[in-house]
Amino acid sequence: MLVDLVLAQADPDLTGSKELRALFVAISAGFILFSALDGWREGLGRKLFGIIALTGGVCVGYFGASFWGGFAGRFLDYPPFALRLIGGFVGGVGFCIIFGIIGMLAFRPTRKIEDPQMKRIVGVGGAIAGTVLGFITVMLLMVILRVAGQFGYSFVAVYKPVMEANQQLPEEEQAELPPETDIAIDALTWIARMNNSLEGLPGEGVAAAIDPVPEKAYRVIDKILRVTTDPEALRRMAEQPETRQLLDEPVVQAMLQDEELAALARERDIDGLMRHPNMLALTRNEELIATLESYDLEGQLDKALEGQTEASTNPGTNPTIIIDQQPDNADRQPFLIIEPIEES
Repeated sequence: MLVDLVLAQADPDLTGSKELRALFVAISAGFILFSALDGWREGLGRKLFGIIALTGGVCVGYFGASFWGGFAGRFLDYPPFALRLIGGFVGGVGFCIIFGIIGMLAFRPTRKIEDPQMKRIVGVGGAIAGTVLGFITVMLLMVILRVAGQFGYSFVAVYKPVMEANQQLPEEEQAELPPETDIAIDALTWIARMNNSLEGLPGEGVAAAIDPVPEKAYRVIDKILRVTTDPEALRRMAEQPETRQLLDEPVVQAMLQDEELAALARERDIDGLMRHPNMLALTRNEELIATLESYDLEGQLDKALEGQTEASTNPGTNPTIIIDQQPDNADRQPFLIIEPIEES
């Protein structure tokens, strides 16, 4: 029944709008103006150190993520990828705070400079530096919106129709969802629409160029969401020889049969999953890492979404199965289906 209801749901409205575009432009212009005025008040030296703190913090966090992650691993038990995220964030923020404080201590604000000519130079220079800092901050905001908006678009496009269909079921058949789920979906919808509203704005190309997330990552995450919420696509992916080989790995089988991990997954305890000793051992297993590196995840996802099994790629074998789309709307994405999970 849920499948039929999902098919009946309209696609979520994730298009941009002139209103959201105007809102972003107004907020950005106001922030840049404030930053320029604050630059006049704080002075050239402090604002220059502010630029160094912000841009340096981003570089230290991004390029030094592995180093800071290794350092964080001395105190935290998390998988390597989580340690890199935590370490990079803490390292970048730490650099930013330290250099900001140095600038505050090393230079006086404009109002405390007695010489009129020097005061003017420091004030005007600070206003210019403040304007530059404002533009840099807006560019970083555009990058953040791009990253969150891209992932948010994929997530909402998959799960919102499912949630709406779930609410139409009889109360006793509805899957129980955390109360914050609606808030998260609404927030991601707004972010995705805001990101789509920025298309064509000056700086969009720069934001895309400095986006730390590869385009492939956006594609793969979108396809993972679509496959994991479509039982038929998930079945087709599991039937692929490469996927079967991966699932037959002893360490993977041990993980799938681990009752403690299964219980944490049912409780949606992400922190507990990542810190579980068996999961940590899995993320550090060199043989499994080598297998995953050779596994063509995107290729397998494509086959699952296109309804292709290994046999159907050869002439005279099973026909290709295609996920149906709505009639007279071929440009729409395939429908995505999820069955409610019954907790034990």
